[in-house]
Amino acid sequence: MIIHPAQGDAHHVRGTTATIKLAGADTNGRVAVVHHAVPRDAGPPPHAHEQEDELLYVIDGTFEFILGDPDVWHPATAGTVAYVPAGTRHTSRATSDGHLLSIYTPAGGECFFRDIDTIDQTDMNAVLALAAHHGMTFPAPRQPDPNQPPTTTETSRGDPKRAHTASGRASARFD
Repeated sequence: MIIHPAQGDAHHVRGTTATIKLAGADTNGRVAVVHHAVPRDAGPPPHAHEQEDELLYVIDGTFEFILGDPDVWHPATAGTVAYVPAGTRHTSRATSDGHLLSIYTPAGGECFFRDIDTIDQTDMNAVLALAAHHGMTFPAPRQPDPNQPPTTTETSRGDPKRAHTASGRASARFD
């Protein structure tokens, strides 16, 4: 099976475009591939997939990822791969306009995007119900140990003086 650039089932999700390039129906449920066109500052809330592992591949642009706990943003540029085992809390945020591939195994993660067009996306209760129907959860972050200093990481936003704490908020400048 070959899927050309103009092929796929496109869905608009809160300012992004998710194009299902390969669905579980095409692969006997083994794998699914979704292409995401993401504008700067867009990305999903932290979530986990109960059944599917997800592989994220940055095609172009710059992104930040949270993978698991604590909430530390990891910069990602073109060519970066992030592996997210099922049940792992994660998210991504575009720090420039960019494109990502999500590869789900087994297939199933693509179904949320297929069905998002059937609901009012401004109704967060409907979005959460749809997510739950497709095995997505929104676990709270692990609380940081108050006896430990905050964990920081440089962001990919081009400002090496800016850092994020475990909460993800800018907290410090290194002069």
